[in-house]
Amino acid sequence: MKSHPAADIFPALIGEQFDELAESIRRNGLRHPITRYEGMILDGRTRYRACKRVSVEPVFEDYEGDDPVQFVLDQNFRRRHLTNGQCAMVVQRIANMELGDNQHTKEGRPNGAPSKTSTEAAAKRMNVSVRSATRARRVVRDGTDEEVEAVERGDMSLGKAEARVRKREPRDRRRAGAKMRIPDDKTPEEVCREAMTSLDHGGSYEQAARSLGVDRRTLSQMRYIIELSDMADLADDDRETARRALALMNEARQSGGAYDLVRSLVERVWGGSKERKGQVADLPERRVRKFMDSVLLVSTSCEVLTQIPVPYPSAEQTKQLVGDLRQAGKNLRSVIKKLEGEDR
Repeated sequence: MKSHPAADIFPALIGEQFDELAESIRRNGLRHPITRYEGMILDGRTRYRACKRVSVEPVFEDYEGDDPVQFVLDQNFRRRHLTNGQCAMVVQRIANMELGDNQHTKEGRPNGAPSKTSTEAAAKRMNVSVRSATRARRVVRDGTDEEVEAVERGDMSLGKAEARVRKREPRDRRRAGAKMRIPDDKTPEEVCREAMTSLDHGGSYEQAARSLGVDRRTLSQMRYIIELSDMADLADDDRETARRALALMNEARQSGGAYDLVRSLVERVWGGSKERKGQVADLPERRVRKFMDSVLLVSTSCEVLTQIPVPYPSAEQTKQLVGDLRQAGKNLRSVIKKLEGEDR
């Protein structure tokens, strides 16, 4: 009997675990019925295989709800103890499902709506951070079958698998980064300008970066390239460099190589030598105001964070949170040094 797509969210038991299940069914019979939905196995495909192996007649029951994915999640979470990495891999399986596989009918989806569940939506459903889900997507996309299966079984941590994938990547690919998630009818510049408008009206960097399918650092690089290309007070050579970087970003739909062209220029304009080597001596007042607004936003966010009750995350989540906070502190100390003139 064919399995329902939702049944494949969790990996099937194999090896010794499957052998033990089959032997248990042979001795004691099938204790838990196999659940069917739309004529396919929704939950219990491993039990079904075990029954066939030991020649035990399987017993079925039909699912009559309207959310088969949630049913599969509930059943498996009740039986399994999953690591954060395993949960993140499950997110990728949900994200790769066609919309409609978790509904009674595929009718009613608006024309032009996405045909798959987004990673963000799947991560929220599984209570997994988008960062972990993104790391899992990288392992699924670029990892070997052995690495993917090891993380799904819990034999390898998600961080270790991702580190192996990154180590194998060519140096030029690590510099360029993954291609952005940009609509075919728009350029990276157009979408990034929309994100910049959102930021100017109080939007978060994280949301803006997610809309482009990039991380915050890549979004910052794109913003530097665009703001440099808009500056009227640049020297002619620098203005031409900025324009070439912008053209490369739009053509390659990547920021890494384009940013390399303007890296030194960014240092001179936003934090390099006082002479600025052909640039104006002082930053325009609007850039100073924008910087002050950003600092105020950071200060307010930190104050709000101190007032939020600390939850009880898992050990892996705690390690991730502490690392993020330490990195934020390091970045803030670097900014303070620049303001005080130590790095100028």
